Amino acid sequence: MKKNKNTKNKVRKAKLKKIQKKSISNKKRIRRKNRLRAERKPKNSILLSDTFISDWLVRANPKFPFRFDAKSKMKFKIPAIFDIFKNPEVVLKEILKLNKILLNRRLDYITIDHRKLVKYGIGSEALLGLLATEIISNRRKQLDEKITLKGLYPAVQGAKQIVKSIGLARELEGDPFEDATEHEHEENVHYFRYDNRYYNAPSTRVNKKSEVAKECVRYLDDCMRSHNLSLKENSKNRLSACLGEVLDNAEEHSGTNKLIWYVRGYFNNVKEERYLELSVFNLGNSIFDNFDNLPESSKIKKVASNYVMRHKGKIKEESLFTVAALQGDVSTKKDSDPTRGQGSVTLIENFESIYEEYCKLRKPNSLESIAEMNIISGRTVVHFDGKYKSVVEENKYGEERFIMPFNELHSLNAPPDKRSVYTMNDVKFPGVMINIRMPLKGSTEPLDEVKK
Repeated sequence: MKKNKNTKNKVRKAKLKKIQKKSISNKKRIRRKNRLRAERKPKNSILLSDTFISDWLVRANPKFPFRFDAKSKMKFKIPAIFDIFKNPEVVLKEILKLNKILLNRRLDYITIDHRKLVKYGIGSEALLGLLATEIISNRRKQLDEKITLKGLYPAVQGAKQIVKSIGLARELEGDPFEDATEHEHEENVHYFRYDNRYYNAPSTRVNKKSEVAKECVRYLDDCMRSHNLSLKENSKNRLSACLGEVLDNAEEHSGTNKLIWYVRGYFNNVKEERYLELSVFNLGNSIFDNFDNLPESSKIKKVASNYVMRHKGKIKEESLFTVAALQGDVSTKKDSDPTRGQGSVTLIENFESIYEEYCKLRKPNSLESIAEMNIISGRTVVHFDGKYKSVVEENKYGEERFIMPFNELHSLNAPPDKRSVYTMNDVKFPGVMINIRMPLKGSTEPLDEVKK
């Protein structure tokens, strides 16, 4: 009898609970509870300090259209083609997507899946690895979060090696709050990692830039020696000067007191896919930003604007200003320093000449054996593949300067070829990035004395 009474009470309580659950007052209580919880926990991304790449990407792309279902555990899949040469816009879009996911307040476990990666480059992997590492590290340090990052390696061996040596895996291994300083040579892989993020004292900047430039040239020479070749002394001097100037430009044109630049090199000496890559990039203003910030009274802005107005409507204005900046004697610092204006294109030309010399000596048979290079700044991509060369132009006073028109007429009076100079639609790179790739697929046998 007592048992039946208890059973009836349980049934009655269950029915009452069910009715209360569906009641309007209970629904109001739940909504209020959820609202208070949401107010306590930020809806949007986390605010962190020292997330250099993330901060500049957000600043340059404040309205990047990417929505996702925020969860505590997520997987981010790297596309099969993740190559800064093949499609830089896709690379930057993917990195911006990852940036939003990593700044999601709910996230406490993420898997970055590289398994499908087949086309890759060090510029792409360096950006990805640096971004993910700086956000995860700062979430752990500043917010004391136990956030976990798991990586899945690519199936392709060459892709796996670049992730290990230059990309995400390598960045996670080091101290995330110290500048990279590595010049390593393993059996089949040589890599170079230097950057300037944390140490910006004026007394050390000049020395660091020149030392990194010299160290990078030594690294490149070591890579060539594995093919029984070496760089000529004049080539070493030119490269060292060019790299030093590129790092000078990275600091002086950045438009910020926090001077941030990165240099990454990678040489894969495996027979099937031998190639040498170099990526140099800084964060800050784009080339166009620096022209746009000049006063209308600026003489050099007028020079660049004349070129822009000549071709306006055929190529986007931002990209035309970028091409103007690559011409000899053109620099946004020209008004205050008349000696400026050799431009990053000098670095590209030096690598082209080195590659031409390599081809003469080693005679690679592969049809893919062409050097690829690009400059990415703001929305502009300038692509070099050897089709267009610089030429010497003489003015009415008999003065000579190097120009790079990017067209078959070799003239600044004609617009640049849209295949060589184009504007990205949906993304912007906050600064300047130079990427260089040289396939070294020729023989590695020692040359005889005659050929030397």
